[in-house]
Amino acid sequence: MKRKILFLLLSVSVLLLMTSCLSIFFAESNEIRRTRMVEWTFDESLPAEKTAKVLLWSGQLKTYNGIDIAGVFTTKKMLHIKPLLNIPSGAAEFVFDYTYIRSHGNTTIYYTVRDCKFRYNFEAGKNYLVTVGREETAKGHLFKDAHYTYNINIYDYWPELDGDRISNKEYKNLEKQLPSSKIAVIPIFNTEEVEKKK
Repeated sequence: MKRKILFLLLSVSVLLLMTSCLSIFFAESNEIRRTRMVEWTFDESLPAEKTAKVLLWSGQLKTYNGIDIAGVFTTKKMLHIKPLLNIPSGAAEFVFDYTYIRSHGNTTIYYTVRDCKFRYNFEAGKNYLVTVGREETAKGHLFKDAHYTYNINIYDYWPELDGDRISNKEYKNLEKQLPSSKIAVIPIFNTEEVEKKK
């Protein structure tokens, strides 16, 4: 009798674990499917060999070289829109907002850093992937959060697209492909400075 009960409990536990894993898998797959590129071209008359293609994967883009283009990418599901820009080669400046999360037990705090800014000299005829990454700058412990410097990471890498989306296969390969293709790291803010102002 005890063996049957133990077997039943074990079976239920395995089933619950599998259900949890499947729900995470389908949630991630759904997130990937909903993420799409919205293309914007600064000057239609410029030939491709005089422009650079830039895919901004992180943050909420506001301006390009002082031009307000936030409205182009604003939807009810803003998090799933990724700006794909065709811009003239040369120096470009972008301004965007970026939100990061702190979790403390059951409490989640969202910090939105306004007007993050970076400049970069984009070469003609090249494609760039731009993301936000972080590096730990101060260790955390039980009573203190770790702190990070958030950076713009620029990659000489272009993901395989399936229409206006990154293919599921390519999305899974990004982590392997990106480290070797990083060409620039530009610091944008530090969490310690941001949280002191709150």
